[in-house]
Amino acid sequence: MRRRGPRLKVTIHTGEDTPASFVIDTIRLANPDRIGHGIHILEDPAAVDLVRERGLTLEVQPLEQLPDQFSLRAHRGPSSQEAV
Repeated sequence: MRRRGPRLKVTIHTGEDTPASFVIDTIRLANPDRIGHGIHILEDPAAVDLVRERGLTLEVQPLEQLPDQFSLRAHRGPSSQEAV
């Protein structure tokens, strides 16, 4: 149930290390404005549809989802201290 009048925006972190079904449950139960780290919605078209229908914003950092051997940290150039 929503209060009438102004309210704080709600962000809930789910879907980074949990399945898409957790994201769906979170949206239905908590009615957030934003989902933090919801990358696993891509595993379930119903989760993608629900996010679209609700107009939710997702905080997603795709590079964090890559294995370490593919990360930018493993392939970056010299640090600023090394370059001097």
